[in-house]
Amino acid sequence: TKGFAEKFYVDAGFIGRFLANDQTASAFNHGYQRYFLSFSTFDWMLKGLTLSTTADYYHGTDNILKNNTAGLSFDAAHEFSKKFKLNAGTAFYFYRYNFNLGNESDNVRTLYAGVNWTVIKNFTTKANYEFEHNDYNDFHTVKLSLIWKF
Repeated sequence: TKGFAEKFYVDAGFIGRFLANDQTASAFNHGYQRYFLSFSTFDWMLKGLTLSTTADYYHGTDNILKNNTAGLSFDAAHEFSKKFKLNAGTAFYFYRYNFNLGNESDNVRTLYAGVNWTVIKNFTTKANYEFEHNDYNDFHTVKLSLIWKF
C-alpha cells in the first residue's frame, strides 16, 4: 500500500496457489496466480466515505481454471458512525468460478449491497445481498450474520 495526498491509496499485490506435481486439480483444488491493483480514497468528498476500484488478472495453471482472465470492481462504503456502515458495489469478470455450485461462467456482472450494525457492545448484525448475471443464469445470494464477540 502506498498513500499520497492524505486521502488516496494505491495497493498492488500477488497471490499464488500452486499444486504439487502429484496432486490432481479439482473444483476445490486448483492452482492459479492473481495480480491486482487497487485505487482507494478515504474521507474524500465526505467524511466516512470510502471508494475503491480494483483491477484483477488471473492466470490459471491447471485445467480447472481458464487461463488469462480479468476483472474490474468498484465499491463504495459509508461509515455513518462506529456502529452503522453501508456498502454497495459492482464487479465485472470475463470469467468467474462459482465455488458454491462448482461451475464456470463467462461475462459475469455482480451487484451487491450490505449493512453492518453494531446493536450493542460486542453484538453485530450483518446483511448482504448479491445479484449475479452471466451468459447462462441469474443468481441471488443473501447472507445474514449475527456476530457475538466475547
